[in-house]
Amino acid sequence: LSDREGTVRIDVGDLLRNSRVRFGPDAAEGGELCPTVTWDDLDALHGPFERAVLWLDIEYAEWDALLGARRLLERGAVLLANVELMSSSHRDKVADVMGLMTAHGFRAVADWNASERCRDRVFVREDLLEAERDRQRKIKKGERHA
Repeated sequence: LSDREGTVRIDVGDLLRNSRVRFGPDAAEGGELCPTVTWDDLDALHGPFERAVLWLDIEYAEWDALLGARRLLERGAVLLANVELMSSSHRDKVADVMGLMTAHGFRAVADWNASERCRDRVFVREDLLEAERDRQRKIKKGERHA
């Protein structure tokens, strides 16, 4: 998954010692050429996707994949997204991911699977959180959910 259709050179390196996948100019000479596609392209070909859950753990390419899902995010087709956020050299991307998700009406609700190098962050659409809060208030008041 990426922010555009095309190809990218990927070098997986020695996965036993280094699980980082290197893309584009960072990939070694012997890397593999792989096709890329966007979430929005997949939606156009196989959708429309509604009530989608995105799970992004793609070794430093999460930001590109989110950019390739802009139309899905804009039309509210994504309910929840789990995004792996990498630390260190990709610290600026954490802020970018937070900004993009917030701009599309999402709130970060949980971090999990944390290590020194990365963590997963779960984002849920704000309107869904509000609907759940309303449902919980009704349950406390003894109202039945239709």
